[in-house]
Amino acid sequence: MFADDLVVVSHRPPLPGEQAAVPGYLFIETRRHVRSLSQLEEHEAAAVASAAWRAARALECELAPAFVFSAIAGRSAPHFHQHVFVRPAGTPDAVPWNDTDAWGERPLLGEQNQ
Repeated sequence: MFADDLVVVSHRPPLPGEQAAVPGYLFIETRRHVRSLSQLEEHEAAAVASAAWRAARALECELAPAFVFSAIAGRSAPHFHQHVFVRPAGTPDAVPWNDTDAWGERPLLGEQNQ
């Protein structure tokens, strides 16, 4: 989706067992390998923040979600990455904010115009 000398923004790939990815779930990764946010240089952190802001605005414009979230968790991959992801409009209140994947009727890429 976007890349420069410091960061790469990409779609999260489909989950295991799925044919399509969830629209509006992006990763922001630094080109330099570090394990955590605190290990970034100040200019790298600024590039991540700028990419996250641009990604959130693009998701709002393109998908009109109920909300755009951003999180840095870092437990499943030993490389810094920030998640920027939407809560699709119409997501039931019972679905946790951070687990749209648990919603069986969530949209998947390739299904928006069907």
